[in-house]
Amino acid sequence: MRQRVISSLVGLLLLAVVYLFLDTLVLNIVIGAIGVIAVLELLSAVKCSKYRGLSVLCVAISVTIPFAQETAVRRIMPQLMFFYIGVFFLILLKDHQKLRVEQASMMFFFSLFVPIFFACAVFIRNRFGPVIGGFYLLWALGSAWLSDTGAYFAGRAFGKHKLAPLISPKKTVEGAVGGVITSTVFMLLFALLFDLGMNAVGTPVRMNYLWIALFTPFFSIGGMLGDLSASVIKRQYGVKDFGNIMPGHGGVLDRFDSVLFTLPSVFIIVEYVSVTAFL
Repeated sequence: MRQRVISSLVGLLLLAVVYLFLDTLVLNIVIGAIGVIAVLELLSAVKCSKYRGLSVLCVAISVTIPFAQETAVRRIMPQLMFFYIGVFFLILLKDHQKLRVEQASMMFFFSLFVPIFFACAVFIRNRFGPVIGGFYLLWALGSAWLSDTGAYFAGRAFGKHKLAPLISPKKTVEGAVGGVITSTVFMLLFALLFDLGMNAVGTPVRMNYLWIALFTPFFSIGGMLGDLSASVIKRQYGVKDFGNIMPGHGGVLDRFDSVLFTLPSVFIIVEYVSVTAFL
């Protein structure tokens, strides 16, 4: 527990630094690093990291995707994706005797969906700016992590009915309900504080608390889905943790698996629903 608390405090400190420089390429770089480490952890978990050529290619595209909306990269992105797919299949053709199609397919899938889902943090910032976009980013992170914390304590206090016993035996239905309630209450409180803070600095915003109350439970459930999805991979491949880069938590993906689903969920919702805006 002590290691988990220390790692969490260090993580919150890094998050604060990134948030301070949210309107710079710091966010792109951090998201790129998280995406690369997560992809490498997945490739290692499914026993595909031994294919060096494709692993390097997967890392290269994972680094690039968080910069996809920046002008210089955006201009060449279609050509880059064509090149990536072409080289991917050339390597498969070259190594077909030792590299199976299903392994290559898994590597291709991981190398795109993980960095794209993480890169939604950059897409949100670029679309809505550092202030409103920053709120949406914290909404995505808070919905996942507060839900995880609430589920842990509610599960320990009230848990009786297993949620997914064959995938994650410690998770309970009562814990899941507690996680949804915790994330919703605290995100409404955070929205109120954000509202008051923006008014205090002379930049009032319009907050739609009803939308926050309605959508946060879905984001919370999305976070649980991401967690369980990662657990399925670990369960099928006999892996306890994806890594050990974060003492007490495991690997990067062990900490960010729930965020994988909440970031794109928030990005999609706020594109069509006006949750907050400057007055």
